[in-house]
Amino acid sequence: LRGTNMGKQNKRPGWKGEESKGKSKYGRDEFLLSKRSEAAPASDSKKGKRGKKGKAPVPAVTQAMTASRHELYQQAVQAPKNDVSFFIKVFQGIRGRKPLALREDFSGTGVIAAEWVRSHVERTATCVDLDKPTLEWGRELHLASLGSAFERMTMVHADVIKAHIEEKADITAALNYSFCVFKQRAVLLAYFKAVHAGLSEDGIFICDIYGGSRSIVPHTHARDCGGFIYTWEQEYFHPLTHETRCHISFSFHDGSSIKRAFTYEWRLWSIPEITECMMEAGFKATTVWWKNEKAVGSATHRGGKHRSRRDTEHGGETDSEDSEGDSSDGTPTSEDDESDELDGESDDEYKE
Repeated sequence: LRGTNMGKQNKRPGWKGEESKGKSKYGRDEFLLSKRSEAAPASDSKKGKRGKKGKAPVPAVTQAMTASRHELYQQAVQAPKNDVSFFIKVFQGIRGRKPLALREDFSGTGVIAAEWVRSHVERTATCVDLDKPTLEWGRELHLASLGSAFERMTMVHADVIKAHIEEKADITAALNYSFCVFKQRAVLLAYFKAVHAGLSEDGIFICDIYGGSRSIVPHTHARDCGGFIYTWEQEYFHPLTHETRCHISFSFHDGSSIKRAFTYEWRLWSIPEITECMMEAGFKATTVWWKNEKAVGSATHRGGKHRSRRDTEHGGETDSEDSEGDSSDGTPTSEDDESDELDGESDDEYKE
């Protein structure tokens, strides 16, 4: 389980930070399961005239009109090479073999799955998402960029709980807090059970979550991504239900913007709630990865024991990730079953 602490500043490598009122910046953000917002109209687009307070006019054809919200999201939020490298390193460290089959739940455009099949000629990936237009957008993108490798990538329009996928996954991933769309514990448990059933005998489940003091208060922060400004807005947080509504917006240097391009209605689950559900779903062990990809602890069967793991680094990222050991028999994990060694190259054919 990969956690992001919103109570502290957290900046992703290579990104310029532009702080908002709350003086907060953090790395990995939200998942692409959302409502669509159109480009916001310019306040004054008449040629030759200046807007209010002497502002320069916005051109008739704006950057917001020609931009793709999916491309903007990929640039601002996702880091598929880092994610794939981390998946490989963790799986090989735990299982001692090369992972080949990936299932990306709540996949959106499937950019992580595409990077997965690109990383090795034997690798296959399955994308599952409920938003058909987003899947189709990703299909067109990857068909053009992957060439013959696209034949090893399957895109499925389905509910992640009900989807029937024949190939068992070595790794199932649900990133960018996507499972928080499930607001009832029974539904979250049903999803984790579906994940468990869809894994190979020694498969693992990787997901992420955010938290910290700023995650429970409304706030806005912005980050300069080069050609555009990414803005994260947490509109509200309900302290009794932990339900939250968040938005992603994009603005451009010509004054145009795509306001609330993505909207998320979530329940912000705590790490203990998540790991307890995982154990109940049949997983053998859970490991929580914290800042700088450090594994800070592993809870064994029924959460009765915690072990420390040796710290590791991955890809220079500053948020952390959670990995889940699968079990077919429900028995506790022995110390020998999980290797603490995560050093060295993650994959001979996929070096960063």
